[in-house]
Amino acid sequence: MADGKRRTLKDWREARNLTLEAAARAARANPTDLKKWERDGYPNQQGEPGRAIHLADAYNTPLEMIDYGPNIWAFTEAGCQFVIATGGRDDRGWESFVAEWRSPERGTKQAPEGVSGRASTGMRTKGLTSKDSLDILEEEIRPLIRQVPAGADDQ
Repeated sequence: MADGKRRTLKDWREARNLTLEAAARAARANPTDLKKWERDGYPNQQGEPGRAIHLADAYNTPLEMIDYGPNIWAFTEAGCQFVIATGGRDDRGWESFVAEWRSPERGTKQAPEGVSGRASTGMRTKGLTSKDSLDILEEEIRPLIRQVPAGADDQ
């Protein structure tokens, strides 16, 4: 699966020759939940288990290469990993939020203060469509990471 295409959770699990139970254990998830996520897409509600990053680790795959479903995006910027989601539509459009994130080097390195503060306090954006909402949030997050001078978070 080195063709550079995004694949579903099930496709990645099968490509890595993992049983449902082994993948769930590696991702710190329940096998029943993982089976549901493979069938229906990763949950996009805040407060869900937060296993998207663990699944990418278990599959030894970059976040960006996993298709978590239509309302979930994942990306990495300067070592910080983000999973953003849109949870629904109201009369003002779609709202997106940071569903989960991890600081650089699998969480062992401290994230830049501006990033951790904003990502942990519930960044939210609105857009006319699900895609617009996710685009807007991603465009808000990336500059936060880029504006931190190199080495400033090494203290």
